[in-house]
Amino acid sequence: MITQYEVPRQLTQQLPAFTFQTQLGHLSLNIYTELQDFTDYTREAIDRHNYTLAKKCFRLADTLYAQGDAVVQSALENIFIFSFSSFMKQDRVEQLILKSIIPAKLYSLYVKQICDSGN
Repeated sequence: MITQYEVPRQLTQQLPAFTFQTQLGHLSLNIYTELQDFTDYTREAIDRHNYTLAKKCFRLADTLYAQGDAVVQSALENIFIFSFSSFMKQDRVEQLILKSIIPAKLYSLYVKQICDSGN
């Protein structure tokens, strides 16, 4: 199981260009802050049309979710997956590209969030 304290190491090992917005010397070990930085990094990749990097980010998030403990899973749902709406573009082709690179498990969690919020 990956714990909240192991997430920063996983992010920086898998994405060498990724840096936290917070200073590493002052890293709070706050899983929500770390995942917000990761979400912003992913959004920037999508905005730059760097779908190879975005796909790598989604795969890493999928791995973190699958191997993460309850705290990591909850944080991913509340920060990363919750942000999928902001990732979606108006252009239909870009939407299709993005949907094709989001792992099925993460996309199903996103859809569940949308359906649950409508109740």
